[in-house]
Amino acid sequence: MSTIGQLALKSARAYPDKIAVKFKDRAISYADLMERAYALTAYFKSLNLQKGERVGILMSNRLEHIELDVAVSLYGLIKVPLNYRLHPKEHEYQVKDSGMSLMIGEKSLIDPLQIDFPILNCGEPYEQVVKQFKGQSHENEVEENDTMAIMYTSGTTGNPKGVMLSHRNMVSGALSLAIACEVDYTDMLGHVAPLTHGANFLSHVAWLYGLTQVIYDKFEPDQFVHLLEQDRISIIFLVPTMVNLMIQHDQFDPQKLRTIKSINMAGSPIAVAKLQEALDKVGTKFVETYGQV
Repeated sequence: MSTIGQLALKSARAYPDKIAVKFKDRAISYADLMERAYALTAYFKSLNLQKGERVGILMSNRLEHIELDVAVSLYGLIKVPLNYRLHPKEHEYQVKDSGMSLMIGEKSLIDPLQIDFPILNCGEPYEQVVKQFKGQSHENEVEENDTMAIMYTSGTTGNPKGVMLSHRNMVSGALSLAIACEVDYTDMLGHVAPLTHGANFLSHVAWLYGLTQVIYDKFEPDQFVHLLEQDRISIIFLVPTMVNLMIQHDQFDPQKLRTIKSINMAGSPIAVAKLQEALDKVGTKFVETYGQV
């Protein structure tokens, strides 16, 4: 079985000119995605990071999530995605518990933290790194059973626990979602739920088929339905609260979801009555998942 990085590379070789990721007014091709990801691997090497070291990712939904997924995978690092909605004290616990060697994210989220290792802020600093190391790369030998990510639980019964997920876990999850959501090569993936959690599993499906991913940084029910129609999104991950807010909005028009083929729903339970209402209004488009798919 391949690693996440290997799958992304295969898609880039097959569809170099196809748009890989769209975010607001930015769009990058698969070839550009790989060039930027390889530049990041050279940056990791310049910091003397070793295979298996942890890299924290603390940012809202944005294009860098996808690039870092690929770069971290190719280099053999372990990403530690942090929920940007948590309190700084919760972030600090996860930073210390995971043993990070590098933090990449938004300055406003990182500044409140006590960090004594390298930081790369999104925006100009990040782009300068990509520019500085353009044309360079460094890969380590990465195997399917190597850990790719440490994802923290909610910690409802104590401190959050870091769950270690291998490349095999991630690829198996992507394959499971692809089957459940009946993915094909014509699909467009949309991400509005946090890419630090459930939406990240769906993002890996793109590498299996060379799909385009569209990232949204906020959820406003009426505007979001319009964006789904505009971008012709066919598969998306939503939590039940998002589904409820969307279908109960007074301007909700089910016809605007006509391009949607599958809505992967997870993150919390949904009441039977609410699910039935969603089925009545939207149709049988829901794919419910639990745990690591």
